[in-house]
Amino acid sequence: MTHEQFISKLSRLAPQIAGYINNDLPRHAGKIAVDHFKENFIKGGFVDTKVDKWKLPKRYNAKGKYAGSRYGTLLSARKELYNSITYDARRRMVIIRSDKPYAKIHNEGGQVDHSIPVTPAMRRFAWAMHYNETGGVPKAQSKWKGLALTKRESIRVKFTMPKRQFIGNSAALNAKIEARIINDLKNILR
Repeated sequence: MTHEQFISKLSRLAPQIAGYINNDLPRHAGKIAVDHFKENFIKGGFVDTKVDKWKLPKRYNAKGKYAGSRYGTLLSARKELYNSITYDARRRMVIIRSDKPYAKIHNEGGQVDHSIPVTPAMRRFAWAMHYNETGGVPKAQSKWKGLALTKRESIRVKFTMPKRQFIGNSAALNAKIEARIINDLKNILR
């Protein structure tokens, strides 16, 4: 193909290429990005040029004693944070997001200062944990007994959430999107 023939072909395909860039590419890139970010949950860290492993949660220190120790970091039985990652494809752009209010603190880390109401269900749970730990021994002490008997209506929780990034700029993601663009443009130019 000569230079003139190639320019002529590009001119004929310009509307199709523009349609791809404006409409198809954002959808393809969004799907690839969501899949890539969900893969971070499976690998237990953020994939950029290498896997940056997340700090393990404290529930793993319980040596498998509780149900939560069966799940990976940032995962649960319902996979709410994992499933909340979505994309919104617009003309020539795509937005990746999570609708969970706690997604940002997990992704970026930082200080948490929150007030939690003490409910009757929480008190029942505390009594059950107290009896489980003490074997039902009268007058036995545990950390749970204080929660079950507290007169407070709420408990203040303060701690530092470690950064466990699952969404962000990634060289590996950019390479996947670039490969898809090259493949799609080759198909258009055939």
